[in-house]
Amino acid sequence: VPGSVGLLAAEAMQDPQRKAYILNESWPARLAQQAWSGMRLPGDVFEGRVDPFSDEAIRRSTDLATLAVTPPVAKGVLRGGGAVLDDVAKLPGRVHKQYHTSRLSSALKKDSPKTTHVGRIDKRLLDEINAIRKVEGEAPIGTRDIRVYEAVLRKFQEKRIDLEGLTPRQVAETIYRVVHGRGTRAERGGVSTSHRLVNKEGPGVAVGYVGRGPKDDVSLKSTFPAGHDRLGRFKRR
Repeated sequence: VPGSVGLLAAEAMQDPQRKAYILNESWPARLAQQAWSGMRLPGDVFEGRVDPFSDEAIRRSTDLATLAVTPPVAKGVLRGGGAVLDDVAKLPGRVHKQYHTSRLSSALKKDSPKTTHVGRIDKRLLDEINAIRKVEGEAPIGTRDIRVYEAVLRKFQEKRIDLEGLTPRQVAETIYRVVHGRGTRAERGGVSTSHRLVNKEGPGVAVGYVGRGPKDDVSLKSTFPAGHDRLGRFKRR
């Protein structure tokens, strides 16, 4: 295929009348366009232009896979389900944070936010959560995948953004700090099915609550940014 594309490119330079067909209609050109579209998919996902769970993302990654040019993100999308974009976890810390906070921020800006996958929590943190669940007599959570479900996203919109005046980015960064911060520890919550996550590494203390989700995943229930009195108000400083 690469050789055919190269020959047609040379032909297009020599024969302007065939240029439009070669560049837009011939099968090597279409394959090249599909490959280019697929190779741009990771960047479009990272920038929030494409939802990795969408039909478009699956189509573009499939186009790329047919050419045997499957970067980690494309392969992740092809796997589908909760394991989509497993390889995002291997990104450098700053890029990993930018990826997830951008997706969360984008979801929080929508009138009808969709459930958002926020990566996978550290195995150590899941072990802490499951140890608490064992004491409470609850079944363990089977996967490290963590999601913010639609109802919770709407609650964030109503309380944190509309009522308290936080920006979607601020809410997203608190979520990221609570679920992915190195210093986050799990504690018993107020009820057996809810577990408190506490992160003290940073200005103030950020707190969140999680439970078991419908996909045997970790479901984020709420977060409280540093300086919050957990009653819907911020402490005066």
